Amino acid sequence: MYLGAKGLVSTDEVTSDAPYKTIVETVSKVRQHLLTDPVLRQPLLRIFDSVYQAESKFPDHLRGLTPPADQIPNKMTIQQRPCDNDVVDFVTNAFPDLYLECSRIDENDVLWEEAPSGRELEEISINLHLIQLWLETVSAQNFMLCTYFGFKPQL
Repeated sequence: MYLGAKGLVSTDEVTSDAPYKTIVETVSKVRQHLLTDPVLRQPLLRIFDSVYQAESKFPDHLRGLTPPADQIPNKMTIQQRPCDNDVVDFVTNAFPDLYLECSRIDENDVLWEEAPSGRELEEISINLHLIQLWLETVSAQNFMLCTYFGFKPQL
């Protein structure tokens, strides 16, 4: 996990930094539960299968923005119907680098940029302000629960 945009000199790796430890531990726990419990993988398998079954026409307005290899119908590019092993492979191997970026507002007051997508996706950018809000919420809930049950909160 990185704080900042990919390729910027000021971007730092924060995978093991204390403020982001909650995020890393949460993702690790979710991954572990997904790998050990096939019932929890069923929603992902349904998503994979719906992508495989999709026969809708590729949107014309996205043709210029999408590589031709990603415009081919899924049934032609996916060799066989997805199964539980595909979900396990995804959960095991498909974790791209995560970049927590400050939001950028363009001339139209648009807060979000287009997210990269496609087969070669190696990074995902997330708005840092959303992560900070989530961390503050988790911290506040932890404090309230610890106070209610008489434990010393860990901040």
